[in-house]
Amino acid sequence: MRNLRLASMIAAISFGMTTVCAPLVSEAQATVASKITGQIIDRQTNLPIQGATVTLVGGTKAGATTTTDTSGSFSFADLAPGIYSVTIDATGYQASRSTDVAVTAGGTGSVTLAITPAASGGDLKTIGRTTVRGGGADTLQTSSTISRDLDSSLLQRENQIRIADQLNTLPGVTLQGQSSSVGDDIYANIRGLKPSETQLLIDGHPIGPVGVFAGNGGGFNLQDSPSFALRNTQVTFGAGATGLYGVSTVGGTIDLQTIDPSSKPTFSAKYGIGDQGRQLTVFQGTGTYGKLGFALVHGVEGTFGNFQSGPITQQGLTNGDFTTATRNFLTYPVAGNYILHNDLAKLSYDLTKSTKLTLTAVSANSWDDKTGEGDNDFNTYELQLAANQGNVGADPTCPNGIVGMTDGGNKCYSLQQYAALTAGPAGGGLGAWQAINSQDYHARLTQQLGVSNTLVLDSFVDNYFVLYHRDAIAATDAAGNPNPLAQNTNQTRNVYKTYGNLISDDFIAGNNDLGIGYYQQTQKKLLETTVAGANAPIPQVNAQFPNGGIALSPLLYSNQQSFFLRDNYRFSSQFSAYFNAWAEHSDVTKATYFEPRLSLVFRPSANDVFRLTGGQSDGIPAAETVNGKTNLVAVSNNLNCGSASTYSIGSSANSNLLAEKANDIEVAYGHRFVGDTSINIDIYNTNEQNQIFSGAAPASTVQNQLSQQFINAYLAKIAGVCGSRLPNPSIANLVVTTNFNAAGAKSQGIEISGRLRASNRIYFDASYDVSSSVRNGVNAAILARNSSITNGGQIVSLPLQKASLSLDASDGHGGDFRIDEYYIGNNNDLVRPAYTYANLSYSKTLFRGTTLNFGVSNAFNNAVDTYGRIGYGTVPLLNPNFAANPNYNNTLNAGYERFGLPPRSFIFTIEQRTN
Repeated sequence: MRNLRLASMIAAISFGMTTVCAPLVSEAQATVASKITGQIIDRQTNLPIQGATVTLVGGTKAGATTTTDTSGSFSFADLAPGIYSVTIDATGYQASRSTDVAVTAGGTGSVTLAITPAASGGDLKTIGRTTVRGGGADTLQTSSTISRDLDSSLLQRENQIRIADQLNTLPGVTLQGQSSSVGDDIYANIRGLKPSETQLLIDGHPIGPVGVFAGNGGGFNLQDSPSFALRNTQVTFGAGATGLYGVSTVGGTIDLQTIDPSSKPTFSAKYGIGDQGRQLTVFQGTGTYGKLGFALVHGVEGTFGNFQSGPITQQGLTNGDFTTATRNFLTYPVAGNYILHNDLAKLSYDLTKSTKLTLTAVSANSWDDKTGEGDNDFNTYELQLAANQGNVGADPTCPNGIVGMTDGGNKCYSLQQYAALTAGPAGGGLGAWQAINSQDYHARLTQQLGVSNTLVLDSFVDNYFVLYHRDAIAATDAAGNPNPLAQNTNQTRNVYKTYGNLISDDFIAGNNDLGIGYYQQTQKKLLETTVAGANAPIPQVNAQFPNGGIALSPLLYSNQQSFFLRDNYRFSSQFSAYFNAWAEHSDVTKATYFEPRLSLVFRPSANDVFRLTGGQSDGIPAAETVNGKTNLVAVSNNLNCGSASTYSIGSSANSNLLAEKANDIEVAYGHRFVGDTSINIDIYNTNEQNQIFSGAAPASTVQNQLSQQFINAYLAKIAGVCGSRLPNPSIANLVVTTNFNAAGAKSQGIEISGRLRASNRIYFDASYDVSSSVRNGVNAAILARNSSITNGGQIVSLPLQKASLSLDASDGHGGDFRIDEYYIGNNNDLVRPAYTYANLSYSKTLFRGTTLNFGVSNAFNNAVDTYGRIGYGTVPLLNPNFAANPNYNNTLNAGYERFGLPPRSFIFTIEQRTN
């Protein structure tokens, strides 16, 4: 409430200043002319763009044009005071339009525009996706930091169904959680760091889970990342608070930037149809009528992916029972249905000549059938052959083979026969589905005070939830036969509500741009789990969910308050510096952090630029990793019994967690040869302390959170299963999964990217990056319990090398062909050897605004697999400490699961635009 009162006071003061000054401004406007000056730079290289056509919008000189000089500069003189904007058209770049610039009588409006290289050489500009922020700290910071952009229209053209699929193509960005499915869960990390060390944003403010989780958990699930409401996705790399909101990250941010109103009313409708049941429908309209601007979008896209609905026998779950009854139990419908919805409503209104209010509501929803989206495992013949060698001769009636059950009684099979009969699909059961919903509401009031002062009042509310559901399956059939898929109904819903308020003031004076501000953010998190049915695994888990019912975790809060100071100073046309510093207090850790970032930019010529950037930030733990409760799980009936064996009984939070602390330094060089032919080299080094990851810890560390009844129940269960092999288990045999500040990490690499313009109609884009990410300082006790954590070794699932090569060719008559080839190195998240794949598209713009497009994903069917094949995956490096662990052989024998890319898929779309 105090923050709302403060915001109201500032708004009132701003309105009062506008009212008082208005008569004076009006009197001066009659006699004194104004002007606008600016500079156009490449967003990725920071090089000035020469020869760009700049067109004035607004006032009596609307339509006047000029071109940028060798320093990328332009100017318009002798203007009447008022609100203006400019549009930019440059070969090889997206057509762009600045935000509004207010100039008073005799004043000079200044605008710096960082524009993005085009993803197509053809005339395929998409309405409403052209606005870039002009002037002020937003553009200046963007041009001073290392960032990459993804054009949403390219993703749609090449039959990519979600933003996540295209993020994987960027140097330094890695996906985690991938499977062989089209729409399974997926998370992104930057430069080898954890997904939760990368924060997802919408229009600059955070969405989804906030804070650092252990391991690969946490973060925004990019399964729900449609692109229809977006004009651009901007990835910013490095430690330090970034953006208008000062979002603090260790790895970087992914900003989903929504479509803006266009200067002229324009509408479009798009329909697409392809194989694998793929369809899409999109309606979009943007424009400006007088003082009112609008952007409206509705889009929906779906596919059945790898599995068109139909019955599949889960042969990999037979476990030696080959009876008809069991096979019937194991035969159920499997579907890979996946659907995305995306809606946007954005309204902007000029309250006065110097005051603008923008209201935005955006919604993204995904739904997928988990029977074919993630629950599509496959027990391979080789796995079953290795896993069952020890069972040969276990039954004296079958001394040279393995006994299996049939309708006619027991039968003796050779090892090879048994492996063939038990190999096959091993799905997760009936009735599994998942829904993810993200709803965001955003209001921004911008007040221009004179020509040098901009006040921003900003507020947002974001709702994000993930709902995972499984239907109950009966323990027996009508005849009393046991069902191998028996399970309870269970449902888990993670709900996050995030809201924040920002007040900032930006002062421009000559070569200096100074900003100050205050930001307050709160996130509420609720975990709700429902368990019902009679098949509860063990009594102690039943005790958590009496009579089935609902278990609610405590409502978790995280509050953050930040003050910032930023300054961009241009010492000359060749040299500038950007400084950004946030003082942030978190109630999760009860600590205050200082997070600076400094960028030095030097342009010795119009074709060369050097950037040196350093930053420091703190990865504040997510509230649930510090304040969450202990969650218990069932102990398996299949135990490796021994006096040194340990058994996990659940997971626990750690109230002593510290924030991760990271600092990095980055050196970048860009050179332009001619036109948009250029090369960029970026070298970085990030060091991290107090890295949070999960591991096994003695249950005694959380003994005060467990009742003795629970502990006794677990020990009785273990004693009952193990018998004489472990007759007297103790609490020393029990472990919990918890979170540690027990390691450091280092991420370093080099990224090379560039464009080669072969002609006006043909160009090539290429990138190559080497990224090394290792942990260090993990103690022996943790290593002994965690097989794939290794000191000094490349972190599992992070490829050392990635590369891409793209060709774009247009015919000059509205046609454009593009192909993108990608290379992903070893140690990747698909747990397979290095692989390549390609996406392509051909688009043709016809008369009257009609565009046809044919897009193909994974065009050459590379690295395809519809299942996750257990036992085929590449084995990661196991640390030597784990070799003595009683579970070592089980870990190896379990087999690593290899995943693949979805099969080749195509879509044909037709789009009609009207102006």
